[in-house]
Amino acid sequence: MKPSTVKIQVKDLDHYEIIAGIINEIELVEKINELVGTHYRQKVTPSLAVKAMIINGLGMFSAPLYLFAVLVRVHAAKAFV
Repeated sequence: MKPSTVKIQVKDLDHYEIIAGIINEIELVEKINELVGTHYRQKVTPSLAVKAMIINGLGMFSAPLYLFAVLVRVHAAKAFV
């Protein structure tokens, strides 16, 4: 029997990234922005605040929500935004 030479790539997907992906897939951000609306002077949209609260509620970050953008950059999790 000849050993297989198939290369397998494994990535660690924590449940936070899965939840963020589901939020993106069901277009929750767009729905919230559509219902609540946005303003050009807002630095954070209501939908992004809700997404941050959901992820923060799961225990990913134990920091205040105003640090969410910094934490996402530090963790380089593109799925969050």
